[in-house]
Amino acid sequence: MTSDATKNGSSLMDVILQQVLDGVADIGLIELLRTPPRMATYSAIQSPILIEYSLLIHKSFLSPKCAAATCVNLLDAFTTPTWVIFLCLLLLVVSGRQISQKVAAHLQPESEEIFECAIPAEPGSTLATARYRDSTRTVSQGMLILSTALVFTLMGTFCNGIFLTAVNIVMPLKLTLEPHLAATFSYVEEFCKTEFTVHTTHTVRDQFLISNHPELNILAEKMITTARYNDDFLQAMADFGKAGTRTTFLASSPSYGRVAYFTCDFVEILPNLYSASSSPYCFRRNSQLYQDFSQRFQRLRETGLVEFISERYVELYGDYFLRREGKVGALCEPRGIPNKPTVARRDVGMDDVKFTFPAALAVVVGTGLSSLVVEIIMYYRKRK
Repeated sequence: MTSDATKNGSSLMDVILQQVLDGVADIGLIELLRTPPRMATYSAIQSPILIEYSLLIHKSFLSPKCAAATCVNLLDAFTTPTWVIFLCLLLLVVSGRQISQKVAAHLQPESEEIFECAIPAEPGSTLATARYRDSTRTVSQGMLILSTALVFTLMGTFCNGIFLTAVNIVMPLKLTLEPHLAATFSYVEEFCKTEFTVHTTHTVRDQFLISNHPELNILAEKMITTARYNDDFLQAMADFGKAGTRTTFLASSPSYGRVAYFTCDFVEILPNLYSASSSPYCFRRNSQLYQDFSQRFQRLRETGLVEFISERYVELYGDYFLRREGKVGALCEPRGIPNKPTVARRDVGMDDVKFTFPAALAVVVGTGLSSLVVEIIMYYRKRK
């Protein structure tokens, strides 16, 4: 280690990293020492930490679980409470026809017509006539159309405001945060029938070959081995994924931070295929620090604290390098595929409004126009 906190304006983590990579540090993170020249200088202390290896695949090989036409289907995107709101909406539309008539009649001025009628007179006298005024409210077609449009516009705006804010809407697939995706395989036997290959280390492949599970023995035959998971290997995996090469690789959960450093496009498809013990750190060989720490480490192994401290150290170290690249570990590291789409629990935005508001407004306008046509037909039938 170094006692200087900074070096040429760099942070302490940068100083430690550089010394580890240069091979001059007394202790370092084993994930950073994946080249043979570096590992020749250091010795790893075996720890009881159990590392789970999972199969990672590029996101480009995932496909939607439903066709594009049905995923964004308007009717399939609504839940039961939404249909209840729609029924209430239709009820308001029907009552809106009566409201529009009353509004139109109230806005239309009274029309006065003068009528003459004969009044019976006394016997022997001439027939007398009388005049009287009939004041009634009449509704013209233009005023009926204007009032109906006004009422249904206000009703549509009000109802859709409730519709968008108070109803638990299952957003269409293209608006969800987590796509409802599936891989071309979901278990080892199915994967062995595909054209995909598996990249891993010699040690992991040897463990698959001697496994008691036949499917893992078959999987080992599809493996392409490498000495270590160094930077060149991870960069190659990222390039293969971008190029659409049908390849996968086994990675341990502590190394997900290193995977995310090169690419954010890998997901965990077959979890926990292999378990092994590993150590997150190593020491320079033949150093007194290594000799002293070995004895203390053995005592710590018996207390169970080593696993917690080591995993936390790897997590913080990985997050540090991701932040330097402007990435967030929780969003960029490989994760499992959800079994069902995760609904976006967020504020209503323009993407939501431009899809749901016109749909609901179309129901209001369509019903309003239909009621207007019926009203006009009934109006003419009464006149006849």
